[in-house]
Amino acid sequence: MGRPLPLDFQHAMAAATRNATEIVGVDGTRRLFAYSPPAVPPNGLFVAVGLDKTSALAAIDRSTARVLGSIALGVALILIVTWLGGRWFLRRPIQELVDATGRWRSGDYAARVAGKGAPPEIATLARAFNAMADEVEDRARLREEVHRTAVRMAEVLRSTTDSVYEVDGDWRLTYMNQRASDLIADGRDLTGQILWDAFPEAIGTEIWESYRRAMAERAPVAFETFFPPHDRWYAVRLFPSAADGGQLRLASYFQDVTERRGMEERLREREARYRAIVETATDAMVVIDGQYHMLSFNPAAERIFGLPEGEAIGRGVTLLMPETAPASGGGWFDEVSTNRVPVIGREVEGRRRDGSVFPLELSVAAWTADGQTRFTCVMRDISRRRRAEAALAAAHGQAAEILESIGDGFYAIDADWRFTYANRRALDAWGKRRDEIFGQIAFEVFPHARDSDVYQVFRDAMAGGRVVEFEAISPIFKRWTSFSVYPRAEGGVSVYFRDISARRTAEEALRASEERHRTLVQALPQLVWTCGVDGACDFLSPQWLAHTGLSAEDQLGDGWLVAIHPEDRTRLMAEWRRSVESRVPFDCDARIRGADGNYRWFKQRALPVAGGDGVVRQWFGTSTDIADAIEARDASRAAKEAAERANKAQSRFLASASHDLRQPMQSLFLFVAALAPHVGDGQGREVLGHIERGLDVLKGLLDTLLDVSQLDAGVMSPSIEEFPVTPLLDHLSASYAAVARGKGLDWSVEPCPWTIRSDPVLLGRVLRNLVENAIRYTSRGAVSIGCRVVGDALRIEVRDTGAGIAEDQIERVWDEFHQVGNPERDRSKGLGLGLAIVRRIARLLDCAVDIVSRPGEGSTFGVVVPLGRAADAARPPPASWGAPHRPSNHGAGRCALVIDDDVIVLLGLQRMLADWDYEVVIAADAEQAITRLKAIGRDPDVILADYRLREGRVGTEAVARVRTACGRMIPGVILTGETGAECRHEVAAMGLALAFKPVTPQQLSMMLDSQTPVPVSRA
Repeated sequence: MGRPLPLDFQHAMAAATRNATEIVGVDGTRRLFAYSPPAVPPNGLFVAVGLDKTSALAAIDRSTARVLGSIALGVALILIVTWLGGRWFLRRPIQELVDATGRWRSGDYAARVAGKGAPPEIATLARAFNAMADEVEDRARLREEVHRTAVRMAEVLRSTTDSVYEVDGDWRLTYMNQRASDLIADGRDLTGQILWDAFPEAIGTEIWESYRRAMAERAPVAFETFFPPHDRWYAVRLFPSAADGGQLRLASYFQDVTERRGMEERLREREARYRAIVETATDAMVVIDGQYHMLSFNPAAERIFGLPEGEAIGRGVTLLMPETAPASGGGWFDEVSTNRVPVIGREVEGRRRDGSVFPLELSVAAWTADGQTRFTCVMRDISRRRRAEAALAAAHGQAAEILESIGDGFYAIDADWRFTYANRRALDAWGKRRDEIFGQIAFEVFPHARDSDVYQVFRDAMAGGRVVEFEAISPIFKRWTSFSVYPRAEGGVSVYFRDISARRTAEEALRASEERHRTLVQALPQLVWTCGVDGACDFLSPQWLAHTGLSAEDQLGDGWLVAIHPEDRTRLMAEWRRSVESRVPFDCDARIRGADGNYRWFKQRALPVAGGDGVVRQWFGTSTDIADAIEARDASRAAKEAAERANKAQSRFLASASHDLRQPMQSLFLFVAALAPHVGDGQGREVLGHIERGLDVLKGLLDTLLDVSQLDAGVMSPSIEEFPVTPLLDHLSASYAAVARGKGLDWSVEPCPWTIRSDPVLLGRVLRNLVENAIRYTSRGAVSIGCRVVGDALRIEVRDTGAGIAEDQIERVWDEFHQVGNPERDRSKGLGLGLAIVRRIARLLDCAVDIVSRPGEGSTFGVVVPLGRAADAARPPPASWGAPHRPSNHGAGRCALVIDDDVIVLLGLQRMLADWDYEVVIAADAEQAITRLKAIGRDPDVILADYRLREGRVGTEAVARVRTACGRMIPGVILTGETGAECRHEVAAMGLALAFKPVTPQQLSMMLDSQTPVPVSRA
């Protein structure tokens, strides 16, 4: 490729006709070529087909050699015969042989020698000549066939729809048809160029890999690929073959399939869109075959019919719509198939998987695929629409009822001025019956109305399509009437009217009394003024002028602002603009300068005054001197703030003091518990009992003070949730039923199947305090708990039949330390803080509490709590509401680590825990605890730690360090006398229990048992 064409080929290209010749090829081999020059159609294409001369003419050459040998022998014989026989015997046969040879040389390969009557030698020579002529004629015929084959191949390659080119083993283009040239080379002939030089962008692509694979494996390869430089898709077929001399060649047939690929991509997109529509459609979409079997079932169909797709496919459509069975009139499927007219919006009865039926709107269209009829069914559940239609019908009825019940007269007129409706109020005003006006033209019923101004307004409203509201004297019943006219979309108007004669009379009376009111204003002690909506004063009373010492001319309009304190003007005008824009009463305090130059506080109040048309054009205002009231209010506020500060200081003092008070009390509790096993019966045991009861009373007092201090200090925050009331009341019954019956009281709890929204722990404390209060102050009768729904809340009541509370004492019972009927402060009747805590917690929970009581008849305490959602009623109650814990007081097999910097408390805890069979390790801080644990070679089962340790350390930090040293989570209890939120948060974050000092032995035992499992006895 790329070399100049040999000269003999150039002569062949210049020929005018097809021919065959013998030419030396470009590789130096002599071949027989059949060629078609460019001048012969198809024009512009030179086609040459060559055959190797040696191989192609081998048989002919052999035959020629034999013939020539025979001829030579024959010639020799002829010469001999001629020499011996004479001229007369040889002349005719030899002449015939010479003539045939001349014709043969001139190209007439059909020439033969008859040899009749010739001597045998001449006859043999003629036969040899004829054999040689046959060989030459066959060779000429072969050349012609080769030529025709080459021409046909050129015509085929020229007319094929494929683009074709061929490359040799060096990737050089040896042939390219016109279609390939136009498609990939812009009409250029790239023959002779290296393929990858002509198309360098193909290197490394699928084209490159596929061509190399076809050449290497010598096997056909077919593929489709996108060629970015051309922005086209090609379908390529590669056919490797071996040429003359064994050189490998590769023929490439390819077509531009960009349009087909685009159509396929659009088809895929269309199918994807169709699938997306089907999958996301809110209507059921089902495809059915000609036998009414379901072929597809979209998600909406699954949802509507409650039937999974797997159960629906292949089953009859009558499963969904019994009416579609042929025996049930479903033959319209055949009508759709035959007429190709879809059914739209036919209502049928659908059936769900559970057997329930519902109204269904069905649309069906038929189509054909692969010669088979298919139906696409779109089904819509119209249950809601049916319900909406029923609701609409009800609404229409309701609207009619409303129109009949309104205070205005109402009637409707169509575009032809015929009455279509009138309510009872309108009929009564006209003195007509319904049958006298329905369908009648308004001017036939009321002829004199046509010439009235009211008719003209109605006509303009109907023509202009706008709402009109006006007042006029009715041409029908001759009274002042307000009309509201609303054009209707279908033509005509709807009219509301009302008799306003009384209002108009009142307005006239109001205008007549304005002068009297002005006189009255002048007699008022307040400063009176009127102004427009822009704030410009148009009247100032004599009182205003006397106070300011300025003339009316100086203050009318905007001049009155001169008398307002400069610091109050901006605020005053902003409030004024807000009142004017929203048409709400104006109310603002400002300082007004007096004639003596001093400013005094005045309350400015004004009301809008609307005219007969309802438009506000004036404001009537007064200015009242409130300087003395403000001084008193400021003094009261200062006193209240001082009291609140004192109250908070007291609460903070109690919160801080509680820690210091609890430490020695905790020691007393621990040592009393440790002392108990060592005190025998008799007087010592009695004294110890008195000590324990005194400590219990003291602990109750401190616990109550702690509650109050926590509430007042704001460290207690509620955790609001929804929970059922029943478990809470059951827990109260379990805790207090026996106590009430022990006093001889009847106890009952009414069923309460509601869910409320509150903090269950804090609400439980409120109810416990109320129940304890009821039992304490009831000596006979009963105590009961009930509840009832009040609006969107639940009222929980604690009722008793006690002595009751006098009316003047009801508010005081909420005060701290106040007790009705206990002037001697008998501690057996409590401390007088229970109800104070109830009110504080109720405020924290945003709940209302109240008392209904009569002396001698008992009391009812009510707590109003927001209702929750009924769906949450089945949620289990918090674990803290369960039955009271029964401590085991057994520590055998468990090790307790106690960390406290108070030696007395530390020793008391050690002694008590040792009495409970714990192995006790005591320490003043975390370092000492870890050291002692290492010394005994075991990890603790539970940790008891004081929250406040020395050098600013805290118990939670000590627990964390011990856990780290032991490599596991160890349960524990933090003991504290503080009320701050910081301690609570830290303890909760570490999963520890929190106990407020002083802790009784029973409480501590319960906490230890809840933190550690009951040990298994060891053999």
